[in-house]
Amino acid sequence: MAEEPTWRGLIRGMLVLAALWWAWGGYVWLATTTMLEEGGTRSAYALASKGQPALLRNVLLLLPGATASTALLIAASFQDGWTPVWMWAIALLLDYAGPLFIDSEGWTVSPEHFPERFGLIFIIALGESLIALGVGASELPIDVTFAVLCAAGVLTVSAMWWLYFDVVSIVAARRIGAAEGAERNTIARDSYSYLHLPMVAGVILYALGIKKALAHPEEQLTPVVATALAGGIADHARAGRL
Repeated sequence: MAEEPTWRGLIRGMLVLAALWWAWGGYVWLATTTMLEEGGTRSAYALASKGQPALLRNVLLLLPGATASTALLIAASFQDGWTPVWMWAIALLLDYAGPLFIDSEGWTVSPEHFPERFGLIFIIALGESLIALGVGASELPIDVTFAVLCAAGVLTVSAMWWLYFDVVSIVAARRIGAAEGAERNTIARDSYSYLHLPMVAGVILYALGIKKALAHPEEQLTPVVATALAGGIADHARAGRL
């Protein structure tokens, strides 16, 4: 997105983030279901569902959508223009919609391990925004303006950290810990797999905005950069309230 700060670049970047998020989220669900360091369980989700027919049923129900999604992503690599963007969007729609049409019973969610994994990935996103802040300000002269801009950027990142770790993560962890069975699985799916993505996306968009804004503080922001800078923070805050 930094190399192509256009609407198309912004959409492409968010699609890539969504794909990575879903792949990583699937690994978290697997990790909370079984011990990954135990031999063959590192190779397939089906092995982890041995002796758990409800879990195996859910995995098999998700398989067609995941297979079609993968095929679309591969096919998109041979296309140009907006065509691969639409193909990626359809592929991700298949992935993200799948869990909504199967019974949440059968999954196993650790109320301690699951929230921790998402908190760690959020820390990585915040770290990326601080790196972007430093890169964006690296060409500026070290003066009062430099100090004010950098301080404002760090304060914004700190506010996002506070909003998540002092509010959102605590409430979400309490909810998932108090629930049981299918209700816990549904909360884990909705609050973490789905709603955490816009929060992380908001931090990443802010990182893009602050990098571009600090690189040329005297210039008017383009609509794309302004949207990333302000919209990223708003998106993060709104998702946190949800």
